[in-house]
Amino acid sequence: MNLPRAAVIALAFLLSGTPALEAQATPRWRPDAGVGEVTFLGANTLIGALAGGIFQTLRGGSFSDGFTRGALGGAVVYAGKRLSVERFSGAGFLGREIAAVGASIVRNAGDGGPSLQRLVLPVGPLRLHLYPKGNHVVNLKVDLYELAWLGYAMAEPALTLEVGKTFSAGAPVFLARNRSIRSGEDQVQGVTGAGTILIGGRDVSDEAATFAHERVHVIQRDFYSQAWFLPLEERILRDTPLAGLQRYVDINILTPLWLSAWSGLIGRENRPEEIEASFLELR
Repeated sequence: MNLPRAAVIALAFLLSGTPALEAQATPRWRPDAGVGEVTFLGANTLIGALAGGIFQTLRGGSFSDGFTRGALGGAVVYAGKRLSVERFSGAGFLGREIAAVGASIVRNAGDGGPSLQRLVLPVGPLRLHLYPKGNHVVNLKVDLYELAWLGYAMAEPALTLEVGKTFSAGAPVFLARNRSIRSGEDQVQGVTGAGTILIGGRDVSDEAATFAHERVHVIQRDFYSQAWFLPLEERILRDTPLAGLQRYVDINILTPLWLSAWSGLIGRENRPEEIEASFLELR
């Protein structure tokens, strides 16, 4: 392995716990369908509401205003997730962008501004910031967390970029044929690191469900970052020398730190986001 490739893989590992590629797979756990639609719509709505209410309160605004508009944004995020698992080409892209509008509504509610004051739309590791009614019309930023994951996937010789799936998902998709992927101590058929999807496994008959499952995880990561962690990062860094970088870059270090801590607390199959993705992949 040459030095640049080693450096890229090391950076991705430090940021997010890089998965290892293995030669076998384990069966996927699936939940009962049950009351899933109502449950997960309600959960997304509540998470958005709390984010909008808490962050607007921290800015000296109205908790109720932030809560109400954040709830709307959370519901739109779930609509995006629901669309993303449909089986037509481009469903993942459309779902991700609709969910991004929902996450933007949540973040704007937390900022105390109009609900559509700023729309943050993901394009790979880039973030397109649109200001529909402002003088500052467009701004482009780089998400370093996603860029590190994309760099790892491109540098790993066992992974191959799947162009068709990438355009369909609205996120980079890499395949590891005849291999499974180890996430922590678990061997899985797919994993999502930031906005990059890795799919492996010998059982290609299950690839469509795995692909849908991971598209949900991409939107979950987007939502956590935009609604919770990037606003916190802005507050933490605003009086530091790194504040100037935030015009061009989202460092996004809080997302992998939270994911690492969360993974240590709850086993993969019992995590709410895993249950949601397992439910939606079957819709």
